Amino acid sequence: MGAGAPEKGPSLEDYSLLRTNMTKVTIFGFAGTGTSSTGRMLAQELRCEFVSSGNIFRAEAAKRGLSLIEFTQLTSTDSSYDKVLDQRMIDFGKDHSHFVVESWLAYHFIPDSKKIKLVCDLDERIERVARRDKIPLEQARKDTAFREDFNRKKYKSLYGIEDYADDSHFDLILDTTTTPISKIVAKIKTIINPKKT
Repeated sequence: MGAGAPEKGPSLEDYSLLRTNMTKVTIFGFAGTGTSSTGRMLAQELRCEFVSSGNIFRAEAAKRGLSLIEFTQLTSTDSSYDKVLDQRMIDFGKDHSHFVVESWLAYHFIPDSKKIKLVCDLDERIERVARRDKIPLEQARKDTAFREDFNRKKYKSLYGIEDYADDSHFDLILDTTTTPISKIVAKIKTIINPKKT
């Protein structure tokens, strides 16, 4: 999915602090791995823009009165929605130089970014999704499996990507099963600005 309006970024007075430490970060992770929470905290610490394609997708579904799965199924019959947002992601990556993006394919569309992958135990992920979406565990498990398989087929069809979650796509892989978000963010910062860690 692509980019929408970024959350509030640095103020003008912060600019002088940012100009010598610009960085592009893309974060990938299946539902429940903590990509949005991690991305938001990282962006706050880096004083940069944050974009969450997951939140954008859920907002678009809600706007249409559809569940996440219903909207996902809708996009399977019309790829124009994905293509428009994906092009916006490409343009965003070219036009901006200091940001954090949480998205399943941002690493592909913004190749000059620091590419982070978050992983988590499946049962823990399902519990997190169930709590977030306020749905039964089995429904969360079913919906999660559907989205992951659906996107695997879609990304192969649209972009020729065989395995969009393969570890080889990423610069750093972190397990969020038991590790606090603050520590995950600290580890990400070690590859962004290693001289200060």
